[in-house]
Amino acid sequence: MWARWVLAIGLGGILLYVGVWRGLVRQDISRSSPSGPTHVRGRPAAVAGIGIALAGLALIALGAITAMAWQIGLLSYSLWAIAGLGVAAFFLAINGRLPFAK
Repeated sequence: MWARWVLAIGLGGILLYVGVWRGLVRQDISRSSPSGPTHVRGRPAAVAGIGIALAGLALIALGAITAMAWQIGLLSYSLWAIAGLGVAAFFLAINGRLPFAK
């Protein structure tokens, strides 16, 4: 049982680091493409950073909730939705598919 919350908090911390440091502070995220690695810079990187940082925070909260064995029902589903939307925003932003991130 402890593996769930340890993994959720650990992965959330990594996503939070990537989002804040690489996305918001440095505004430079590397991604792989068929022609080789490319860099996403500027506003798309910042939007991607915000999305993945929110996903990381949601996973950290889910891990803490699991560790404390709290029964929170609807909030748990909301945190999963935030994590999913954050990851979706990250990938859409680094691929240039969010109109407000260009």
